[in-house]
Amino acid sequence: MCLDPSIQVYIHVDKHGKSKECAEVVVPKTLTKEVLQMDGMLLKGKELSVKKPENMQKRVTSKWRKNEEGTVFCLSECVESVVSMSKERTELMYHMIDAGAYLVDPGFTAKKDVNEVIKRAFLSGVEKVVVKTLTVRQAMKAKALADSFPGIIYFTAGIHPTQESSWKGETTVQQLRDLLSHPQCVALGEIGLERNYTDSRREMFRAQVKLACDMDIPLVLCDTSKLETTQRILSEFKDKLPPVCISGDRQTTTDLKAFCDMGFYISLTGNAWKLPYTECPRDWLSSVSHDIETTRLLLASEAPGKFPDFISNYPGSSISYRRAMFKVDCSNLLEDNSKLTMKYCCKRNEPFSVHTILELASGRVQRTPQQLADMVRQNAYTFYRFSEKSDGKMVESSEGTCSEVQEVTSEVVDLQPDKRKKYVFPGLTFILGILMVTILLTFQYVWKLDSVIE
Repeated sequence: MCLDPSIQVYIHVDKHGKSKECAEVVVPKTLTKEVLQMDGMLLKGKELSVKKPENMQKRVTSKWRKNEEGTVFCLSECVESVVSMSKERTELMYHMIDAGAYLVDPGFTAKKDVNEVIKRAFLSGVEKVVVKTLTVRQAMKAKALADSFPGIIYFTAGIHPTQESSWKGETTVQQLRDLLSHPQCVALGEIGLERNYTDSRREMFRAQVKLACDMDIPLVLCDTSKLETTQRILSEFKDKLPPVCISGDRQTTTDLKAFCDMGFYISLTGNAWKLPYTECPRDWLSSVSHDIETTRLLLASEAPGKFPDFISNYPGSSISYRRAMFKVDCSNLLEDNSKLTMKYCCKRNEPFSVHTILELASGRVQRTPQQLADMVRQNAYTFYRFSEKSDGKMVESSEGTCSEVQEVTSEVVDLQPDKRKKYVFPGLTFILGILMVTILLTFQYVWKLDSVIE
């Protein structure tokens, strides 16, 4: 039997460290039913007994607890977040997948910061996050992050057109090939062509498309991709072309319809609701509302940027004015969801905001948020091939030892140094050393001065 890799299991042990053959399982509300159905199943010859806790709202004051029998057990660090979130809202939102976030961006500084962001998104119902990268270096950081959160964090690897200076020809191609072979690397991207591209950037784009075709891995295109040139290059690999997704925030309705006709997936972020202009992605959503079930739509937070800025800490009158401009989109926007999004995402966007993007999109396509969430989630599974990746990951985990699994999940990932710590106190030893040198130099200067006077 294989558990979902995103489920957290905390084993109860006695004071000597021996297992008491019981554990606490922490899962989002969307997976509770599946876990409870495991009651009575056999695991290595032993029958599982899975029961729901009597008091779900019990406040946690310490990580370690001891019961009347002297058994010491570890409580999940996430329980406090679940309790506090449940007080603000009775339901944990929707079952979703964030199709793109830049969690290796310098905007996420410290290891603890990234862990809290991922935990907050996971507990709200965002079961998987795809980390987009722009360079090989970022992809290597995303790989380490994915190893620390197996089954939750996936990543892409590719060279963005604005990062042409990091392209080293065949050397970079080989590095990308190694990264794309990782079990949790789900796509090659972000790549593309800018409006005013150069010949070198065109060749870089063609080389990466060829690599994706050779390895049969999905392609993720950036939102600056030029339609005519992109279509011409991709047509060269028409027979072997894998699934393609393009960010549609800066595309016109005409371009988006053309990309849909080519069979592309369209990814939208909160930036599509930034300003009320015409021929925008929101108009395209309205045009496909009647056949949204067959539309290849994905939703991404693009954290830490591209937040729907009209849901922000503006004065009440300003919020009312902006919502009046987006009246159709806000028809399914829940007040509780908006408050949580403002609390966690207005200063720096997080994957948590994908719920708000879903509710905005559902208003435009005239569907309930739950209906659209199911469609978008299925599209993400199909495009990124999560089922294949999860099966492969489970097989690898079952063949490995417990110590190997523990080593992967406990790996420390320091994505960026904490930039808030700009000054470090030098310490008493260093100060005393400087003071002694100053005193010696002073005595030496005085001694020479007395010699001159004599």
